[in-house]
Amino acid sequence: MAKVMRLVGIDDDNAHLRQPGVVQAFCDDAEEARDALQDFADYASEISGPSNYAGVFQRAAQKILTEFTRTNDQTHLRARRVVKLAEELELFAQDEEARADIKAPLAAILDNALSQLKTLCRKHFGPSYLALAPLANLTLDHVDQNAVLALFDDIISRMETDNLTDLVDLDLEGQAVLASMVRELHDTRALLAAATSDEFRAILESRFAQNSGAFGLVLNRYAEQSYVALGTLHSKGKAAVSAYKTVNSLADIIKAVTKNFGPPA
Repeated sequence: MAKVMRLVGIDDDNAHLRQPGVVQAFCDDAEEARDALQDFADYASEISGPSNYAGVFQRAAQKILTEFTRTNDQTHLRARRVVKLAEELELFAQDEEARADIKAPLAAILDNALSQLKTLCRKHFGPSYLALAPLANLTLDHVDQNAVLALFDDIISRMETDNLTDLVDLDLEGQAVLASMVRELHDTRALLAAATSDEFRAILESRFAQNSGAFGLVLNRYAEQSYVALGTLHSKGKAAVSAYKTVNSLADIIKAVTKNFGPPA
């Protein structure tokens, strides 16, 4: 989410989040999430597992707590930093070995803290999440993961070689963001292949579906913006517009991507 804020969210979130009223509202609503994270960090400090993931979890949670404390001066809310730290904590929380190291009860407390943190971020960073809000319900039903990755890899390759026809060239920063998102999808796919429990496999499948959907929506919005810039939206933009404004399934998003960018070679 931190990586797509620039592409699908507001362009200048720092200016927006320096307003005292906005920062105060965040601080007021952050109390419950902050307490949940603090409880987890306190408990994690009292245990030590064979791989010492408890210490890693505690450090990740503490970084978010430090950001909350920093925000209490009510002058500046660093949205990107909060989202990035939350993403890192969630990444640790979804690792099978790490969860086993802290045991089920503490892992459940962590999941609750993460849920509250997500709710807080979605409420206060709404403009950045708006385009991606429907992704939470996406699943991998009727979608071939390997085919999705092949399609995305092909688009990135053509983008890097200026071989995307009928589209405006994306700047290097945008290309880097998209390439990084695809690499993360490959990492998630590798974890899926190695998962040994149904519970963890379900978590990874959900993550893969949501992140694939996010990437597909960004691609379709990029296509739509290209059509607008080139004056071809009326004839070519229908798939792009419908794909990211009305999300029904991951398969629909991928179908729109294929229409806008063509199938892999």
